[in-house]
Amino acid sequence: MTVDMKNFTLLSFFILFAGFAHAQQWLGEGSLGYVYASPQGGMGTIIRQGHGANFSVYGVTPGRRWGFGVDVNIVSYGTQDEMKQFTFDDGTTADMEVRVNNYFTHVMLAAKYYPITTSIAQPYLVAKAGYSPFATRLSIFDPEDDDHCAPVETEILKRDGSIVGALGAGVQFDLSTFFKKWQSGKYFLEGTANYIYGGRVQYMNVDARHMNAAPVNPGRDVHAQFVDTRTQLVHEHHVGYIYQDRIEMFDVRLQLTMRFN
Repeated sequence: MTVDMKNFTLLSFFILFAGFAHAQQWLGEGSLGYVYASPQGGMGTIIRQGHGANFSVYGVTPGRRWGFGVDVNIVSYGTQDEMKQFTFDDGTTADMEVRVNNYFTHVMLAAKYYPITTSIAQPYLVAKAGYSPFATRLSIFDPEDDDHCAPVETEILKRDGSIVGALGAGVQFDLSTFFKKWQSGKYFLEGTANYIYGGRVQYMNVDARHMNAAPVNPGRDVHAQFVDTRTQLVHEHHVGYIYQDRIEMFDVRLQLTMRFN
């Protein structure tokens, strides 16, 4: 499926979701915030931590007990940015700025249950299921382009994914308690913690070399090819190893939430 098709499908889902929620007199709920990820198990020996952003959209039932929606986050867990000088077969050299970024995404359908709906602090339980892709992107920048408006070349070195599930708990604090002019039950500061578990994936991490981590197979290292645009000679550069583990992690989120009719 192309990126445009994915965007179209996601947009269509949101439109249909919003229409259904309005027809049933549900409330809409949107959140945007920060996520900290802490991998566990075998993956925790390769990936120390990750930082990223979270976005979610829910429909909340008229009784305010249940919420159903979509939860998406993207987390970066290892970045390498350095200048490298390459020597080609004819003896010429070229300086290149090479950036390798590792990241994963969780895209999940989610259901929330609110046991208390009238308190300033509203706790909830949440269950999710979806898909989690891992990817490593390599970008080459022109060292004379200080703004880095666009990379000279970008390549996905590795991509894999697995079905995942999650269980979590959180609490929403009504911000009208602190801002008296704000409407009650509309704006919230939300904190949540989740345990995420899924199938096995193959992935890379440029930071693993600082953690004394061994690759899943020492022969399965990854190289990227660079071309000297003046001579068209190709140079191959080692950029990392492939690891394989089951997805297992905790994440903690802090986000702002708004409910709307």
